[in-house]
Amino acid sequence: MADSELVAAYRLNAANCTEMARHFGDVEHKIALLDMAQAWLRLAEITEKFGEALQNVPAPLIMPSGSGQPRSPGLPVWSNRGRDGFFGAS
Repeated sequence: MADSELVAAYRLNAANCTEMARHFGDVEHKIALLDMAQAWLRLAEITEKFGEALQNVPAPLIMPSGSGQPRSPGLPVWSNRGRDGFFGAS
């Protein structure tokens, strides 16, 4: 994926987080989503500035807590934020 496509995808993720935050009544959830939106925008800025150089940096192998197995760096590992997670109790 070209840098410009990544930047567009990151900005879209930020916009989606911002839009979801509008629909939450709980302040803590809104803050979490707006924090994610800021992180996506920062990633877009970094990719715009250093995108080509970053393609040459090897990705670390990440070990999810308690799994004992490495995973691909491209796959997210979600963790609960607070007692009920991001979106409340399941």
